[in-house]
Amino acid sequence: MNSRSLRYLVTASGFLAFIGLAMNCAAQNASLTGVVKDAQGGIVPNTVISLVDLGKQVAVKTLTNQTGSYEFLTLRPGKYELKAEAAGFQISTVSPIDLEVDQRGRADIVLSVTGAAASIEVSAAGVSAVDTESSYIGDVIGSKTISEIPLNGRFFLDLAVLVPGSVVQRQALP
Repeated sequence: MNSRSLRYLVTASGFLAFIGLAMNCAAQNASLTGVVKDAQGGIVPNTVISLVDLGKQVAVKTLTNQTGSYEFLTLRPGKYELKAEAAGFQISTVSPIDLEVDQRGRADIVLSVTGAAASIEVSAAGVSAVDTESSYIGDVIGSKTISEIPLNGRFFLDLAVLVPGSVVQRQALP
């Protein structure tokens, strides 16, 4: 094998390893998206959206775009509090928002026009656990379930059948 072929092989292997690592890291995060509207259903652009990790007390902020949408792409799984603030509107809070591994949560917010200094708090019942952004099916299987369920040969893909709507296709080796 000449040095050029070896260099190509090492470069390709490094690239594939990097892609595999990046894909693995992405699967450990969650995301949250939503739209901010007023009571009549009109969009509210440039709303300050604050998201606080309730476990670590770390906050991140963003602004809604011209369509009233916001998005937090790389969040650690956990419990969060979402707050929306816009000029002329009451502050709205949604808490707790529970995000699991690889979940795309959605929390749409409706702001009320302010009269006096007031704040509105909404329970997380309005946060959709159903992924309306894609047809992806996923779930978190807890360690207690994993340790107590009888797995034939401890084949990890047998856990996939615990998720409603999932199918495991096994092919015979040639």
